[in-house]
Amino acid sequence: MSSRWDPTLRLRPVLLIVAGTLAFVGVVLAVVWWLYMGSDSQRPPASIAADPPPAIDLGETRRAWEAPMRKRLATYGWVDREAGLVHVPIERAVELVLAEGLPTVDDIEEVAE
Repeated sequence: MSSRWDPTLRLRPVLLIVAGTLAFVGVVLAVVWWLYMGSDSQRPPASIAADPPPAIDLGETRRAWEAPMRKRLATYGWVDREAGLVHVPIERAVELVLAEGLPTVDDIEEVAE
């Protein structure tokens, strides 16, 4: 097959399709812009928009919510005494992992048996 120009291909229909597509996209964008910018119900009144939001102090609530989690991360304790499973402080856990390394697949299979 030759790569030469095919004289049976008409340029006018291709240009009309491209121009029609661009016109359609332009009309859709204009309608969306008109709907978005022309609608006053979407914008709050200037007096409301200028008011700052109320100040909410969640400091005490957040600290009360975090306290048990922080305690668990900083202390030793039993997770399951019968299984011999404990939790350790996060700093100690990092030290243990650095000293002993992470478990391998063989270690996990050995424990599973």
